[in-house]
Amino acid sequence: MPKTLVDIPEATLALAQRNLGTTTKRETIERALEAVNATAAQLALLDSITDGAEFATFTPEFLATVRH
Repeated sequence: MPKTLVDIPEATLALAQRNLGTTTKRETIERALEAVNATAAQLALLDSITDGAEFATFTPEFLATVRH
């Protein structure tokens, strides 16, 4: 896995750690990215439903991909 150097404001990181309940920078960033991806999946599902898509079954595996 490649390393990426980024400057993150300390106050922003500290707030994210409090909100996510994380203790390390790596865990905070990973959890934040997971939250962004889960939100995107949820929004895509809502768009599909809004557009009239019908889902015969919501399997646990499918729901796991859109839960946050």
